Order: sequence, then structure tokens, then C-alpha cells
Amino acid sequence: CKKCNEDISEDEEYFRLKLCLSEQVGNSPDARKNREVILRSLKRPEATGFKQSFLSDIRSIWHRTPAGIYRGKRLAFEVDLHRIFRVVEKSVRGLFFHETGNRLHPSYMVNIHSNETLEECSAELLEELKQTILIPLAQLSPRIIGNGVFSYRCHITKEDPFFSVWSLTYYEQVSFLCITGPMREKAS
Repeated sequence: CKKCNEDISEDEEYFRLKLCLSEQVGNSPDARKNREVILRSLKRPEATGFKQSFLSDIRSIWHRTPAGIYRGKRLAFEVDLHRIFRVVEKSVRGLFFHETGNRLHPSYMVNIHSNETLEECSAELLEELKQTILIPLAQLSPRIIGNGVFSYRCHITKEDPFFSVWSLTYYEQVSFLCITGPMREKAS
């Protein structure tokens, strides 16, 4: 709906900026094309606040190789996962409708995980996710949109038509694991 799209449009711009300028996808030809558009949009007078916000997120960090060797300092930027997850949630809700012809039930939520949030999980939970969700999802054929710019895999259960698991991948590099399920009641 118009209200939902307007409420999240700034987060979508944020998502595109952070994703296309990230080290993980920055060398993708499609991300490079997007980067030119992003940098042009940051020059618009109405983008002053957005540009200042982005520049304030930039930090100098020590760069380490995967083997742990320090390679000096480099620039990096902070990422607000809450804003990223809002865009991913909107994508899952839209894809759910695309796949089923139904909106996700209002009492169901979209639980989203990234590499960063999965690193916080225990080894036992990661193994359980791997065996029960990740391996079965990886065996499904991906639905690919664009030249590998976006792909997804999903499984929607027959027992509960609103319970589903999703793997969303952007630029063949950045993935999110999403699970739709009933909202949990808050503990009092």
C-alpha cells in the first residue's frame, strides 16, 4: 500500500546505498552501476541529511585478512541492521504474496537473520538451523531476478500456510535467512 511504501522508502535508499557500497558486493557489475546512481543522488540538495548521516557512519578500522594478518587501516561504515531488516521484511511479505496469492496473516511476524546475527547463536542452534532449514533450502532451485542481482528460495509448510522459511540473496553475496511464524507474546 502507499503508506507502507512511503514509510520505508528512506530505508530502501539506505539499504541500496549500504549494500552497493559494501566490500562484499562492490565489485559486482550491477552494484557498480547502482553505485554511480547512488553517488549522483547524494549530490542532490534534498539529500543533504542522508549524505551527512552516511558520512558520519564512516570509520577507520584495522583491516585483517581471514587468516588474521593485519594489513593496516582502511575505511569502513557502520550498518543499522534494523533499517536493513525492515527492507528485507517488506521483501519477504511481497514475495509471500507473490508465491501464495495471500498476504501474510497479521498475527505472523518475519524473523530475520544475517551473518552478523547468526554469529551470536550457540553452536548447537547453528547446527540445528543448518540441518533443519539451511540444507533443505539450499536443495531447492533458486528463483533468480536480474543477472544474479537477487535470488530467493522458499518453503511454505502445508500444515500451516503462513509458516515459511526464506533465503534471500543479493548480488550473489549477501544473504538473509527469514522465517515467518506466529508472533510471540511478550513476557510480562
